[in-house]
Amino acid sequence: MTKTSTLSVFSRVLCLLSVLITLVLTGCATSTRPGSADGTNAVPKVEPLTLREGDTVRIDFTGAPSLNAEETIKRDGKIALRGGEVTAAGKTIAELQQELLDIYGPQLVTKQVIVSLKASLFPVYVTGSVGKNGRLTVDRPMTALEAVMEAGVDLNRANLKGVRVTRVTNGKTEIFMLNLDRWIKGRAGKEEPFYVKPSDIIYVPQKFQWF
Repeated sequence: MTKTSTLSVFSRVLCLLSVLITLVLTGCATSTRPGSADGTNAVPKVEPLTLREGDTVRIDFTGAPSLNAEETIKRDGKIALRGGEVTAAGKTIAELQQELLDIYGPQLVTKQVIVSLKASLFPVYVTGSVGKNGRLTVDRPMTALEAVMEAGVDLNRANLKGVRVTRVTNGKTEIFMLNLDRWIKGRAGKEEPFYVKPSDIIYVPQKFQWF
C-alpha cells in the first residue's frame, strides 16, 4: 500500500470516529434535558403553598394582640375576623398577609400582620417500594420526603433518586421527578423542598437488584 493510500484510510477512520463521538455526545445531551413532551419535569418548579378550604390559619397583629385570631377556612373560602369576613382560599400566605395589612393597616400602630398555617387536611397517595401503600392524610404542610418517610421506606431497597410525583391541576397532568436521596444524605444544599398538594400520587421505585 502506498503512502498516499495509507493517509487516505487513516483520514477516513478519523472521520468515522469524529461522527461516532458527535452522535454519542448528542445522545447524552438529549437524555438529560430537564423536560420532555410527555409533561415530565426533571427539575420541579417550587410553588408557594395556596390556602384551601379546611386549612386552619393563625393571624397575629403585631402590637394589637386583641385582633389576633385562629380560624379555619370555611366552605365558601372565607375566614371570620373581628372586622368581618375575608376570602382566604386560593391565596398564598403572603397574599393574605398583604390583604389583611391593607384592611387593618389604618388602625394599626405597628404595620405588621403575620399569617401562619397551623393545620391543613388533605389526602395524598404513596405507592411503590414503601411499607404502607395507599392514602396518606396530610394535616400540615408536608414535603414529599416527609410523606415517603411516613409511609415507611426501606433505604436499602427504595430508589429515592427516582421518586415520581403525579399531580393533576385544572385537568392538566404534571409529572415531577425528585431525587430525595440528596435530602436523606444532607446534600440538598440550597435546593427548595418539594411540598405535596391535595391528591398527589407519589411513586417510589425499587432499586435494581443484582442476583
